[in-house]
Formats: sequence, structure tokens, C-alpha cells
Amino acid sequence: MALSDHIIKKLIHKSKLVVKKTLDEAWETSRHLGVPLVDVLIGRDFISDEALGSILAKYYHVKYMDLTRIHIPLNVLNLLPESFSITNTVIAFARNKETISLAMRSPKDLQIIELTRKTIGNGTRIIPFLATEKGFREALRLYKKNIQSESERAIAPTTSAVTTVERLLDEAVRDDASDIHIEPLDTDLLIRIRIDGVLHDHLTLPKSMHASMVA
Repeated sequence: MALSDHIIKKLIHKSKLVVKKTLDEAWETSRHLGVPLVDVLIGRDFISDEALGSILAKYYHVKYMDLTRIHIPLNVLNLLPESFSITNTVIAFARNKETISLAMRSPKDLQIIELTRKTIGNGTRIIPFLATEKGFREALRLYKKNIQSESERAIAPTTSAVTTVERLLDEAVRDDASDIHIEPLDTDLLIRIRIDGVLHDHLTLPKSMHASMVA
């Protein structure tokens, strides 16, 4: 279970990394806007994401892992399906013969740890680490990059426009996208998909495919 704003406020106050007046102002702003306290603190540069991660890791008695600064091998990332990682806010980021290093928002959640162990394999030993929301979001982008690489390999320059469109539609349905944008650039054709109201770059294709794809 994620920590409440009340507990986070106490932890930050105890750390003395944010003066009380500033912390109280951030608290009032978060209540007024209806957003998490950490969003205000980080958004206004009252505290760094790394400092916040270190504070929370100390509370949980685990190590902090900055997922924005490490390389996560795709074979390790893919030990857990993207949907599992999103639902349970966990990222597998390293492994050896006996253990899996797991970045978590709630590293003491034994139920999620056990569920992860069963998903990867019952003999797996899980070592939990604390990750922040920012690090978690950045790590999730690797799933999208992996999908894009697979799409680019699957859609060769000789692939027909019909096959290409069908594949894009399949991927859009898989990602729960509301629409697909085909945007011709100077030298390439940019494919963008809208997910939860936000457009994301999905794929680049040869510009020569534009006419046949929109015909």
C-alpha cells in the first residue's frame, strides 16, 4: 500500500530537507488542487526526486534505485508483462542466477512480491528496491521502445500498405489507442497514436508509403 500524504509529510519534515514553512505551503497547495503532496514538492523544485526516493527507501529499510540512471536489459524487463508491471507498480531491472531485483513503489507489500515470484517462477528470490513515480514512468517507456523496435522489424520497406495498416490497427487495439495519426515529414512518415488523450510517437516509416496508406 502506498504511503499517505500525512506520512510522507512527516518523513520529509524529519529529514529537514524542506523547511517547515515551505512544506506547509506545499501541503496547503496539494489540498487545494487535489493532487499528491510529492507532485507539488517535486513540481516546484522544493525537493529532488532522488532525495525523495532516499527518504522513502530509508523508511522502508530498503535501497533506493533510480530507474532513470540505469540500463535495464530487455530480457529482464520482459520477465514481467507490461500490464502486470503497470497494475502492481513494479519493474524487474536486474537478475543473477538466484535473484531478481525488483523496483517497487511499495517494497514491503508481501502480496505483490509473492505474486511477482509466481509470475516469474516459484524458485525466484525477489530483492525489493524503492522506486519513485518518476523512475517508474521512465522504466515503463522501455516497454513502448521495445514494441516500436519489434514493429520496425516487422514492417519492412517491402511490406504492403494493407499489411502495414492492419498491423498498426492491431497495435492500436492492443495499446487501447483511440486514434492513429499518419503525419508526413520531410523525409519520413511519422505514425502517432493517441492513448488516454495524449499523442505518442509510435513508429517511423518511409515517406514513399504515405500515398498508398491513405488511399
